Amino acid sequence: MKTTVILGAGCSKGMANLPTDVSFMNDRNDEIFKSTFLLEALLELYHRRENGVLTSSAALWRKERLEVCWNEIEENRLRPKIILKSNEIDNWFRKLNELAKREKGSEYEYYSYFLYEDSASRSPYQYLFIFAEWELRKIVAKRFETILDVSLKERYDRLRTKITSTANNDCLNFISFNYDTLIEQSYSPDDWYYAGPNPNPGLVHKNKIGIIKPHGSVNWLDIDGEDIIIHDRPIASDKIGYKNGKLHRHAIVGLVGEKKEYQTTAIDYPRNNLVYADQISNAINTAIESTQQLIIIGYSFPITDGHIRGTFRHCNSQNLEKVIIIDQPRESEQKEALIDKTNSIFGIPKDKIDFVSEGIENWIK
Repeated sequence: MKTTVILGAGCSKGMANLPTDVSFMNDRNDEIFKSTFLLEALLELYHRRENGVLTSSAALWRKERLEVCWNEIEENRLRPKIILKSNEIDNWFRKLNELAKREKGSEYEYYSYFLYEDSASRSPYQYLFIFAEWELRKIVAKRFETILDVSLKERYDRLRTKITSTANNDCLNFISFNYDTLIEQSYSPDDWYYAGPNPNPGLVHKNKIGIIKPHGSVNWLDIDGEDIIIHDRPIASDKIGYKNGKLHRHAIVGLVGEKKEYQTTAIDYPRNNLVYADQISNAINTAIESTQQLIIIGYSFPITDGHIRGTFRHCNSQNLEKVIIIDQPRESEQKEALIDKTNSIFGIPKDKIDFVSEGIENWIK
């Protein structure tokens, strides 16, 4: 039975204890406090300073979803909505000078590029949020660089075995919304390929597993004006930044409004050239139209993924015979909501939808 597996954050949480959108800011609180401009931006957004001193309630972002914080930073990067004293702005630029001086002459630069080479003029507030977004991206990418150790490999082996048996050893595709590469690592490199960025029509992938990643991946490199470059392993943080005047960064889609990645040219909007969104949509269409069985693990078709729901909705899913949802809903209403969404998006009758409420950890046992 031809099967497509949709993987959401709940899969990586259950399998590898990686944080979800809900828990990420709390999970990375220590790194945020060690950051320079991200910390400043969050303090300004959440307004918990007293006479310039952090209060016990300063880290209110710990209770916020990553998506909410990332959107606030992005909104202020485009249209700053804060008012600050001159001495605070001067303090930021002192920090910028320190960081720029420290990295000057490195193979990859960032702060020094803006201080010495960038010709655009922006408000001080925009610079704060430009740098905050960069630091947040690095923290996100670093958190999802996880490499399979012995324990994780054993768990992912069980997941792979469970999926294979459920698919009756037939063709497989994965649609993963996770930045991590754990599902890729669990298979031999010769067993799969990325169905997505930079498709090569002359390349034959017969009998291989297609992996589609609509939100990008920590092993994908985005360079100004170039195709996405696929690396074997996650890209180290010392290999991103400006090099020869071009910005190199992880090709991961920020959890912001449109959730489509654009060419990085660069900080300014509008950015008109989609790097891989259309290619990803085409790959999803191709996968779904031949799918007979859909397995959905830890993904809830959130309201903020409207373009993804639209892509699924417009797929030809007439061959779909069965859906298995693996999740761990906190309330019965969440279970019913997931069933309703699946029924509506794919047009499959509810009696063809099975729901495993015990989560992925128990499903693979």
